[in-house]
Amino acid sequence: MANKRPEYYSTTLEKGLRILNLFDEDHSHWSQKAIAEAVGTNTTSVYRLVNTFIEMGYLSKDRKTKQVSLGSMSVALGHRLLRSYSLRRMIAPIIAAKSEEYGISIEVALYTNDTMVLVCGHEQKNTLTFHKPGSARELYCTAMGKAYLAHLPPGRLDPIIARQSFYLRASNTLTDPERLKSQLIDVRTRGYSVNDGEYIKGLISIGAPLFNPLTKSVMGGISFDTTTIEISMSDLIETYSAPLIDLAQQISSYLPDS
Repeated sequence: MANKRPEYYSTTLEKGLRILNLFDEDHSHWSQKAIAEAVGTNTTSVYRLVNTFIEMGYLSKDRKTKQVSLGSMSVALGHRLLRSYSLRRMIAPIIAAKSEEYGISIEVALYTNDTMVLVCGHEQKNTLTFHKPGSARELYCTAMGKAYLAHLPPGRLDPIIARQSFYLRASNTLTDPERLKSQLIDVRTRGYSVNDGEYIKGLISIGAPLFNPLTKSVMGGISFDTTTIEISMSDLIETYSAPLIDLAQQISSYLPDS
């Protein structure tokens, strides 16, 4: 009797949430058969739940492979949850203060399911800014994305790079996976990454990784963002790379250790 569920407990909702919880950075794609086995539910029930999630946009199915992955609505929900997350409340004042001190826009994002999801940011009011989404799957051409990739072990790095689109977003976009891997070695050595107009023309950034304070595994990234109208790439690096790395270490200490 100790394990008896409350009267108004929804087992259907429980099954649905257990399905969504299967997806993480190491298990980003599932077959419906594998989902049924993992959650211990018959295939008919899983089929109905999965297709409901697909219709609502929380899951997506590849037409060729039939593999299921998280959909755009799951990413959006994760973004909204992160915005209300206690981490944001703790670090937002720090980010705002440093942004005003340095006179530069700052963003912080955590990695989830091939996506860098914005946790918080502070833009300079007198700075020419670009509309950027709250999440980005283009890890290969963003400063935070490259900072994150550079600190992954090879067993995790290679599959993520294989799933990148390498779409030519701007004239400076790096579209060769092998050249990216070579660049990531330099990023890991010097401690910061560079986005030299690769994501949006005219927008330049430097990024640094954020680490789990307990396991020291990489969890996300932080970036200093500006434009070529305001500062050159070389001056951005010379002036701000050291403060960026220091701030990344400070923000890492606030990250959850699980």
